[in-house]
Amino acid sequence: VPAALLMGAAAPFAQSSPGAPMPAPGHPRASGGLLSGPASPTIMRDSIGLGGDKLKDYSRRYESYMTSTKPARDSLGAALKAMRSSFERGDREATREHRDDLRRQADQLRRKDQDFENSTRQLLTTDQQKHYDEWKERQARGRSGRHSHSHRGEPGSSSAQ
Repeated sequence: VPAALLMGAAAPFAQSSPGAPMPAPGHPRASGGLLSGPASPTIMRDSIGLGGDKLKDYSRRYESYMTSTKPARDSLGAALKAMRSSFERGDREATREHRDDLRRQADQLRRKDQDFENSTRQLLTTDQQKHYDEWKERQARGRSGRHSHSHRGEPGSSSAQ
């Protein structure tokens, strides 16, 4: 199942209050790169301009980090898939039951990713940091733009495809 579909399932746990309508799968607030993790070494090389020993160091750190967080990413992906299934069945109660656990899992992983990203910045020159920030902004815009026209999973919406 593509990560974009799984990330769309996070929308129900982004609900702010119990009585508020639940955002549709694919809602921009639900999107994120949690399942895919931080920028890959290829992205760091091709888009950010990292090279040489710094790229080798980043590659080692990235592989170690992704290995250590794989269980958390797999668990989050499975939980999102189960929650999406209950949402698509219209089982709002089951969807709500998963919300708090999913939020907790996502927050923990997001903090770990942020810590990894912060430690990565020391490898980057000022110019590379600028490129990295621009890349992250493009990623965020791409995720929100990809889902900006979804409508509660209606046929033909981006979340139903």
